[in-house]
Amino acid sequence: MFEDHNNAIYDILLTAKLLDKQQLDELNETRNSTGKSLADAAVDSGLVEKSQLLEAIAKDLKYEYEPIPPADIREDIYRQLRPNLARTYGVVPIRVDDTSITLLAKDPFNSAVIDDLTFTLNKDVNLVVTDPAAVDTLIVQCYGEE
Repeated sequence: MFEDHNNAIYDILLTAKLLDKQQLDELNETRNSTGKSLADAAVDSGLVEKSQLLEAIAKDLKYEYEPIPPADIREDIYRQLRPNLARTYGVVPIRVDDTSITLLAKDPFNSAVIDDLTFTLNKDVNLVVTDPAAVDTLIVQCYGEE
């Protein structure tokens, strides 16, 4: 989870006071030897609940946090985004209106999602942080296998 953002995860965990510097440095050593991301190492160690981490990420990025994503998404909502875009950007729409679209994001750190999809969809794009595995499941549920 969030493999390309270990430094950001380190800073978020420290700033949110979920772990102290010594714990983070120990997890970083573990991460280096196991190949896990820092986020996975923190959750797998039992030191941080996944929900705590995701909520801290949302707060840090100033995004909404959705602890329990919808079990299913109405077709009129998910059809607002082409399947190739949903898969490419790792997102699924959960709310749409005339001027904006709200997306669950597998990687909320990827700012290109907002820039690219704002231009492509001609709507304001809002990202929501949730469990990345749930986003993957919803992409398959809405758009099918690739």
